[in-house]
Amino acid sequence: MGSTAVYSLFQTSFAHILTFHVASSFKMIATVVALYINWEIITPHVAPGLPNPFAPLIFISHRIESSPPDDPRYAKGYMDLVFVASYVVFFSFMRQIFILHVFQRFARWYGIKRSKFDRFGEQGYGVVYWGAMAVWGYVSFYLCEFVPDADDRSSLWNNYQPTGTIAERSG
Repeated sequence: MGSTAVYSLFQTSFAHILTFHVASSFKMIATVVALYINWEIITPHVAPGLPNPFAPLIFISHRIESSPPDDPRYAKGYMDLVFVASYVVFFSFMRQIFILHVFQRFARWYGIKRSKFDRFGEQGYGVVYWGAMAVWGYVSFYLCEFVPDADDRSSLWNNYQPTGTIAERSG
């Protein structure tokens, strides 16, 4: 087997692995959402009052019971790691979608060599990521114009009441 055949086989296998990972992360996300919705629809009729075990994968946990409904506070807990892990899977899925299905198609359309597709996809995703962060920062600075005394940082803490910062053990 020549070196070009081995390289072609490696490149095809690598593309298959990347496509498989996109599909597998989508399946994980879809499974969690489907199980959450299924639990919310069926369980109240079968066993009312049971909490949804899939909620920590989608929403933050450890709500402080004494906090008012219009201003909820949350404590830290181990289920926060589950929440973060599920969003790592989600954002990895989004990254692979951008790289494989958006920027590699652009690379093909622009006539870039096949060996440069991965590099083009990574650079394109970097542009999307840092562009989104730049827009987020610009919007944040724009909203700071409406905060009274935005230049004086001490005024941000004038009415701060640390009701949710006391460490409470949950569970």
